Amino acid sequence: MNTKPLFLVLLLCAGVTGLTGCGGGGDEATTPMADTAVPASATVSSEAFTAYAGATVSDDTAEPLSLAGVEPPVSETAEPADVS
Repeated sequence: MNTKPLFLVLLLCAGVTGLTGCGGGGDEATTPMADTAVPASATVSSEAFTAYAGATVSDDTAEPLSLAGVEPPVSETAEPADVS
């Protein structure tokens, strides 16, 4: 019995199996991107905007929010809210 073809097939299978494990990338692809835009639901009313601003956690490592094109809603009748 000639074992050379069997050895070559097993070597090829081991090589393919080894290369399959190297197919992954880094953790960069699985890291979610931070949303830096103010959601539209926060600009519906002044109360919603105040609630959104109060719920935003101060984090030195987070990306800053983009306020481009955001017009904070105002109310002439609502009482001032405590944001502390």
